[in-house]
Amino acid sequence: MDSCCTMSESDTDSSSQDDNFDTEYYEKIEREVEIIDDSDNKSSHPAEILLQNKAALLISDLKENANTTQVAINRMIAGVNAMMPHYNDFVKNELLKRSQSGIIRVEDVINFFQFLDGQNIFEGVQTSYRQKWYEKEMWPEHLEFRKIILKWKTVMHKDKIVEVPKDFGYRVSFYHQLHILLQNDEVLKCIDHPKPSLQNKFTSILDGYIYQSHEVVKLDPHALAFILYVDDVACTDVLSSYQDHGIRNYSWTLANIYPELRSTLRTINLLALANAKVAKKYKNEPFLRDFIFWINKLSSKEGVTFKIKNVDRVFHGFLLIVIGDLPASGNIGGFKESASAKCPCRTCFVCLEDICNFLSEDDVVLRNQQLHKEQLQMMKEANDDNISLDQEERIIFSDSEDDLPQEKRPLCAQAAQLSTKFGINDESCLLKLTHFDCCRSMPHDIMHVFLEGILKSECHYILQDSIGPKKLSLAEVNFFLENYDYEQWKTDKPSPIETKHMKSGLRQNSSQVLMLSTLLPFVVQEHCDEKKLQNFVLLLMIFNLCLSHEIEVQDIDCLKKMIREYLEHFNILYPNKFVPKHHFLIHLPTQIYLFGPLTEQWAMRFEAFHSQMKRLTKVLHNAKNLVFSLMTRLLSKRSLELRQLGANFLSKDILVPNISSETTLDNLMFQECILQVTRGLQASSKLLVLKTLKFHGAKYEPGALLHILDKKNTLPTFGVVCEIYGLEGRYYVIYHEVITLRATKVLNAYQFMFSSSSCYSALIVPDSFLPRVLHVKRNSIDYAVIRGNPKPQYAGVL
Repeated sequence: MDSCCTMSESDTDSSSQDDNFDTEYYEKIEREVEIIDDSDNKSSHPAEILLQNKAALLISDLKENANTTQVAINRMIAGVNAMMPHYNDFVKNELLKRSQSGIIRVEDVINFFQFLDGQNIFEGVQTSYRQKWYEKEMWPEHLEFRKIILKWKTVMHKDKIVEVPKDFGYRVSFYHQLHILLQNDEVLKCIDHPKPSLQNKFTSILDGYIYQSHEVVKLDPHALAFILYVDDVACTDVLSSYQDHGIRNYSWTLANIYPELRSTLRTINLLALANAKVAKKYKNEPFLRDFIFWINKLSSKEGVTFKIKNVDRVFHGFLLIVIGDLPASGNIGGFKESASAKCPCRTCFVCLEDICNFLSEDDVVLRNQQLHKEQLQMMKEANDDNISLDQEERIIFSDSEDDLPQEKRPLCAQAAQLSTKFGINDESCLLKLTHFDCCRSMPHDIMHVFLEGILKSECHYILQDSIGPKKLSLAEVNFFLENYDYEQWKTDKPSPIETKHMKSGLRQNSSQVLMLSTLLPFVVQEHCDEKKLQNFVLLLMIFNLCLSHEIEVQDIDCLKKMIREYLEHFNILYPNKFVPKHHFLIHLPTQIYLFGPLTEQWAMRFEAFHSQMKRLTKVLHNAKNLVFSLMTRLLSKRSLELRQLGANFLSKDILVPNISSETTLDNLMFQECILQVTRGLQASSKLLVLKTLKFHGAKYEPGALLHILDKKNTLPTFGVVCEIYGLEGRYYVIYHEVITLRATKVLNAYQFMFSSSSCYSALIVPDSFLPRVLHVKRNSIDYAVIRGNPKPQYAGVL
C-alpha cells in the first residue's frame, strides 16, 4: 500500500508548484475582494443567508439556463447595485411618512413591510409590454416603428379561414427620428459650426463639389446632407431556418457630423427592414416613401420646422449619396445588378465585352439624369400594357389605399432588349426626389471594389505565382502570418490559407484582406515575378491614397495616372482576368472631386452595423418573424444610447484612456517636452499616466510606431511611443524619433532604424485622424507601412 502512495521527485516538485500557484492566486483574490466569514453566525442571520442564496441561484440560472454571458450578468449586478440606494431612499421616505411625531412604532414597521411584500423592485417595467409602455410614455428619445403590409394571403388557422400578412416590412418615421437626433448638442454643434473648407483640399464629404454647389446649400449654408445606405444581409442559417434568408437594411446617417465623429455606429440610423425579396418585388418604394416625402420637404424653400430646445428652427436638407454594394446599389437605382450584365456600370455606358479597353473616364460616355429618364420612357412605351397583377390576391398598402404599391412587372421582348442595351432594369423610386441624380450620386464603394474585389483577387494571384516547387511553400506563408506581431490589429489577423483556397479563392474578410495585402510583399518578394509584384504594389499605393482622410487636388491627378498605369499592366500580366470592379477604378478620381475623400463614402461602418445584426440574430433565435425582433432591439438600443450618453452621444469611445496612475509635472522626466507644446502649465499640475490610449479604433501604447505629421521632410517622420499622459482632456504622446532611411517601393514601405540619441518630443493627440502605421521586421531590417498615405511614393513604379 505504501508503494502505491509513493511519488517521484519530479511529481513532488510539480505538486508543490501547483500548491504555490493556488495559494498565490487565492491570496490575490482575497486582497481584491472583501470576504466576510459568517461561519460562526449562520444561525443568527438566516435572512442574509437566504438573500445571498437567492442571489447565487439567480446568477446561476441566468448563466446556465438562460445562456447569458458573464458580461451581461456583470452588468445586471452593477445595475441592481446602482438601484439599491434609490430603493433605500424609498424605504426611508415611506417609513417617515408612516411615523407619528417622529416616532416609528413596531406595528408601523410590520405593516410597512407587509406592504412591501407585494411590491416589485421592477414595478411598472417587469414585463416586456410594460417596459415598452414606460419607454414610450417617459422617454422623449423613444423610437417607434410601424408595420407596412403590402399583400395578404388566406390561410387556415384553428379550423377558420383567416387573412394574414404575406408581404410586409417595418419602417421608422424619418421625421420623428431626425427630430430626436437634432435635440443632441453634439449633433447641433456639427451642423451649426461646420469645419471650414480648405482651398484645393478635401477633408470631408461636404468639401465635394456636389455639396458646395448644391441648390439647397445656396439657400441654406448649413443645409443637412443625408447618406442613405441600402444592402442585404444574410442573418439566418440557410440550413436551419424556413424563412427567406436575406433581409434588406435601409439606414441613413447625417453627413454634417464631423468625419472623426462619424466613425461610430451610433451615427447610423435604422430606417426600415424588410425581406429582401419583398423589397425588390415592390421596387423599395413602400419602405422609402416616408423618407422621400420628408427629404423633398427639407429641400423645398420652406424647409421643415423642428422644435429644438423649445425653440422653433427651420432646417433644409437633401439626399447627398446612396451607398451599397453592386447588386443593392443597382437595384435601388434601377440599374443592372449583376457584374455580368452587358452594360454593368451605373456611371457610364461601357460595354462588358470592351470593358478592358477603356482605362480612363475620359474614354467612356457618362450617364446623365436627362438621358436616363428618356431611356426609361422608351422602355415604358415599349412594354406590354396588358400585363397586370394577379387580381385574386388582395393588395393593401398601410399608408394610403388610393396609392397602391406596384409589383415589379415583367418586360416585353422589345423593352427587355432596351433594358439590356441601356443597362437599366426599372424606374427607381429615388427619381421622385427633387434634388437627386441617380447617375452620379451613387458612388462605387471602395470596400467592395478593393477588399471584396480586386485587392482580394490579386492577393490570390500573387500567392499562386509565388508558391510552388523550388519557390515559396504555403507552410512558410502561414508561418509568417501566424508569428507576425499584429500589435493593436490582432483582430485583423488573416486566417490560415489552405491548399484548396489556392484554387477556389481566399477565405478572408475585408479587414483580413487589408492586413494580408499589407504584409504580402514582405512574404513573396524573393519568389514572385518582379513585374507582377510591382503591379501589385502599385495597386496598394492606389488603395492607400483612396484610404486617405485628406486629399489635395494634385493627388487626384496622380491617382488617375496610377490607375491607368495599373490597368494597362494588369491586362498584360493577367489576360482575360479584367472584371467590372477593375473598371470602377476609373471613376474614383471623379468621386473624390464630387464627394471628398473616399473613406467618407465607403460602406465599412455600415457593414459593421450588419455584423451587429448578425450577432443579434444568434441571441434572438426567432424563426417566425426575425425582422420584427431585429427592428425592436435595434431601435430600443438607439433610444437607450440617446438617453444614456446625452452630451457624449457622438464623442464617447473616440478617445479611451487606460489610466494607470497620477503624477505631477515636476516629477516627469519628459516635462520639457510637454512644456514645448503647451504653455502656462504649473509644476504642480496633475497629469494622468496612461497605459494605453485608444484613438479612433487604434490603440497606442509604449513601443508602438507613429507617423509624425512633419511636412518639412521629403520622407515621412516616424517615432516610437515612450509614454502617454493626460491633462484636462488633452493627451500627450511622448515619442522617440527614429531615422527614416529610404522608401522601398517594392514593399510599399519605408526603411528606418532606431536612433541612439536621447532626444524626445511630445505630440498632442489631434481631433482628427492619425495615419496608421504597421511595423514590419524582415531580415533584421525595420520597415514602416503607412495606411492611408496621402502622398504615395509614385514616380513611375513600372
